[in-house]
Amino acid sequence: MVNYRFLNIVILAAFQLIILSKVTYADVNIDPTVVGKSDIPVWVVPLEADKVLEKNLDGATSGILYNLSDNQVRWLPDGYEFYYRLSYQIIDRSGLEEASRITRAFDPSDTAINFNFIKVTRADKTQERLAGTEFTLLRQENGLDKGIVDGTLTVLVELDDIRVGDTIDYAVSGKVTSQLWPGHFFDEVTLGWSVPIGTSRYRLIWPKDRQLYIKRYNGVPEAEITEIGANQIYNWAINNPEPVQNEVGTPHWHVRFPRLSLSSMGDWQTVQKWAIPYYKSEDKLPKETAQQVKDIKRKWKKKEDRLTEALRLVQDNIRYVGIEIGLGSHIPRPPAEVVRSGYGDCKDKSLLLTIILRELGIRAWPALTDMDAGPGLPDSLPSTIAFDHMIVKARVGEKIYWLDATKSYQGGRGRNLAPLFYGYALPIDGKAAGLEEIALDAPQEPTIQVEETYRFSDSEDLFLTLATKVTYLSDEADTRRLSFSSQSLDQINRNYLDYYQGSLKGLESLKPVLIEDDIDTNRLVVTAEFKLGRSMAEENKVSDGFDLKAYAVKGLFHQPNNMERETPLSLPIYINRSHVFKVVAPGKRPKGMEDVIKETQSMRFERTSESKADTLIIRYSLTSNIRSTSPENYSAAVSFGKTVADGSSLTFTLNQVKKSLAATFKIDEEEFSNVEDRFIEVFNLIGAKNNIKTIQLLDVLEADHPNPSRLRGLIQIIRGEILSDMGRKSGARKAYAEGLALYPDNSESYFKLTDLYNQNEEYTKAARTLILLAENLPEKVKSLRLRWLGSLKRNLVKNEQGEVFDDLAIALSKAGYKGNKNSGADWVYQIAVKALIGKNETETAKSLSVNINDSALLLELLIDRRYEAIWPVVEERSGKNLRKAIEADLLRTQKEYEAAPDDYKLLLWYMQSLRAAGQSQEAIKVAKPMLDEWSKVVATGKDAFWVANAYAYTLIDVGQFDKAMELMRKINSLGPEDFPNIINMSINHAMMLMENGSFEKAVSAAEAIDLDYASTYGKMFVWSVKSCSLYQLGRNEDAEVIFGKMMEDPEENENAYLLAVLCKHDLDQAETLIIERLNDKDNRSETLSLFQRANSSGHIIPQFIEKLKVRMDEVLKREAVKSDFFSKGRSIYIDGPDVVWSYL
Repeated sequence: MVNYRFLNIVILAAFQLIILSKVTYADVNIDPTVVGKSDIPVWVVPLEADKVLEKNLDGATSGILYNLSDNQVRWLPDGYEFYYRLSYQIIDRSGLEEASRITRAFDPSDTAINFNFIKVTRADKTQERLAGTEFTLLRQENGLDKGIVDGTLTVLVELDDIRVGDTIDYAVSGKVTSQLWPGHFFDEVTLGWSVPIGTSRYRLIWPKDRQLYIKRYNGVPEAEITEIGANQIYNWAINNPEPVQNEVGTPHWHVRFPRLSLSSMGDWQTVQKWAIPYYKSEDKLPKETAQQVKDIKRKWKKKEDRLTEALRLVQDNIRYVGIEIGLGSHIPRPPAEVVRSGYGDCKDKSLLLTIILRELGIRAWPALTDMDAGPGLPDSLPSTIAFDHMIVKARVGEKIYWLDATKSYQGGRGRNLAPLFYGYALPIDGKAAGLEEIALDAPQEPTIQVEETYRFSDSEDLFLTLATKVTYLSDEADTRRLSFSSQSLDQINRNYLDYYQGSLKGLESLKPVLIEDDIDTNRLVVTAEFKLGRSMAEENKVSDGFDLKAYAVKGLFHQPNNMERETPLSLPIYINRSHVFKVVAPGKRPKGMEDVIKETQSMRFERTSESKADTLIIRYSLTSNIRSTSPENYSAAVSFGKTVADGSSLTFTLNQVKKSLAATFKIDEEEFSNVEDRFIEVFNLIGAKNNIKTIQLLDVLEADHPNPSRLRGLIQIIRGEILSDMGRKSGARKAYAEGLALYPDNSESYFKLTDLYNQNEEYTKAARTLILLAENLPEKVKSLRLRWLGSLKRNLVKNEQGEVFDDLAIALSKAGYKGNKNSGADWVYQIAVKALIGKNETETAKSLSVNINDSALLLELLIDRRYEAIWPVVEERSGKNLRKAIEADLLRTQKEYEAAPDDYKLLLWYMQSLRAAGQSQEAIKVAKPMLDEWSKVVATGKDAFWVANAYAYTLIDVGQFDKAMELMRKINSLGPEDFPNIINMSINHAMMLMENGSFEKAVSAAEAIDLDYASTYGKMFVWSVKSCSLYQLGRNEDAEVIFGKMMEDPEENENAYLLAVLCKHDLDQAETLIIERLNDKDNRSETLSLFQRANSSGHIIPQFIEKLKVRMDEVLKREAVKSDFFSKGRSIYIDGPDVVWSYL
């Protein structure tokens, strides 16, 4: 049914010029004489327009300013005559197209129209354009896409030569003849627009003896009434009505503009009486339909089921087509014709359904309604044009059903049928009861229930899965079913994937969309599953946050910006929805957020959350069963809508979710859940430093977990921590040991246990603990302090447990040990390689040997026959003459030093590499600037002193002995009291004097050394200097006394002892000592170095050193020594200076 069917010309003209928005075409069958030209009818009273007020000019839009809208109507017994005039001015280029085109729509079956004039005024000169105007008639079916054909024609006038500034003034008149309601009259006109207008008028000529009902809205004034003969003249005029601004969310049924409603019917009962004859069909149902009705009656005994089957019969078998031409706009076709043709509009289908229901013993009546403006019907004047739709009212017992026969894919049965939202309807039942409300009780359960489960994965390839389930009931099931009917399954799958990819880029389908539809319960369930790979999640930084959008409750409320309002605000009705997010993050403890509960005006919104272990559940619910709110309650409604909008979007950030204690400690979640609260209490007690209560609680936990497990291991590690803090070291060692055996993941505990073992001088256990750490947590041992390892090695060797350190070196090397800052790990790898060869693990030794870069350490491997199996591998790195290794050392140390030029230790290594490469002059050049800053040397201490020591040796390399001695005296003057490390430089100073033949000075320097600061190893060097110097001075008795001290324990420093033996010229003892050292596997490498050759440095070698070299060469050439050497090692030529690479 089409609204305002016979008055569309008048009403549309009052609003705006019609722009053709549909595809239109010229109809060759149209009679061109239905549109003509004529003078203004004599009953019309012309009107001059007011000028638009200055204050309203800025409100003009689209380049057009309206001057006058003049509607005049004269009632006739068989219809009415009308006159409409519109005047407007083009004020901007944007208005040219619309203003130059005049269009008028009309129904040629009952309407004839004439153009009275078309005037164009330009620069105060008016042209009459009507005489030369040709009309174009178009057939335009705007409702065709909805199945409606109404026969409306459009007359088109395209004006020539129209410019900005022109004023266009035209008028049309005509006659509408009504066969549907003879003598009756209905009209609605809007006298104020959203744009400015100078004058808007409505004039009606009405017989005095007929009743006229009038309703005015929003400032329309009382009519000025005059009389002419048997008629009354009603005149409503508004000059410069205030432009009305639209407000977001105003209900369709609310009258916003100044409107005038007129009707000759005083109540809805009159409308009912008018309609009854047209819907009192006595026609029989066609035979086929009658049989279908009988089948329903036989199969279904309950009237609710019969009602449902009848509704489906009409909905599914009669397609929707409305032939709204002429009387077809309001009068239904006979049921037989509807069935035969297989189509019908709302009137046809409603009447057919009514008849079928009555045949099934169900009381039923057609009912008029309006799909959008139905809720506003009680506030409207009764008229036949107040409706645009027809439905059916049916009664089963006390239950009233409102049925829409035009719907498609409607589910439900009986009471499960979804309600209609039309507000009010006018049943045509002969009782003349007037309008009836279409009851709309709030749904008792959610009509949309969304469940989304996000489950994170620990898998290497999978990041998360998403399972979705949406359950639709009632009207939502109908809507979704209808939507799915026009989509392929591929489209549906694509739509779902696209939606979720908006939050989770890279998401893929895991299980396609599955649709389960129970048509009778009207329950439609949609499920789907998706997955997100870890690589895509990392690329898109999903862990940093992704959106959780509760779309079931989003987007239902208008959100106007203005704080005040003049019109009601429409609200969603018949809403009961829920949306649940379930987030499962194994090993995490996701926390909920503050609950949100908001309630006002029959609306309620809730967002609640709960957390349990690794699962977070967020629940949304929304109910609303109110169509609109008044301006007075507007702010509360907007606030409610804002709460819903703000609260229905969340961001879940996995990176900010704390790990669970079970995940933190890598203990089974289920096992740990039983003790999690106790562990939290333990940690709180530790934080409060309440060690006694902590131990007591740990005792309880230990008793509850007597069997070996990771959980028991964790308990013992915590116990070890507390006992250590309490100074109970024995108990701490025992607890740590058991704990790490069961729970090997805590690196700090290894270090603490190692330290406890070292303190108790249990060095083997300390080393074994570090071996376990290297095996279990290799990353944690890569930067162990080399000095600390060196101390542990010395203690193990001292206790004849050197092989334990070998095992530790192997474990560290396999773990990828790097050493700590400024300290290379080469010597650890060398020990590991040597030990592996001893264990016949040659291939592993080869693979680890590539980590040895130090040329001196490589030399040891190259000259010792024990390591002959890896000589080819080592020679690839070092070169047969060690030159590759020497140059690699130089490049590496240079790079390290240049990256940190203020680091004395790096400078020392660089200087040593330069000396080893034969570049002593370059070493002096590099070191001198730093040594010139003597205050910085003193302030730095030990590392700087070693640089000065090396600098002195380098000066000697190039023949600058006096400068070297001056520097060494400068260092020694600082004294060991403030700088204990100076003792090393004092010993070296004495050595330098001795080597240069300055024996008296050497003795003096040695005697000046405070031996209280020297280790036994250092003392041996002091004694060797004194004895050697005394022998050279001929003071043999004094020398023998000193030598005797060295003989007491020569193994404390065999190098110093060998030097003293050579000074004494006891070659037999030197031979014995060298052979013993060749057969000592721990000292062999150092002894083998005596047999190596190197480049001559070109410097003058002191006479004393030459003498010692001759003696050493004599010993080395002895057959016993040579024989033993060649069985144990080999001699290579070193491409480096002899002052560095020769022993003497």
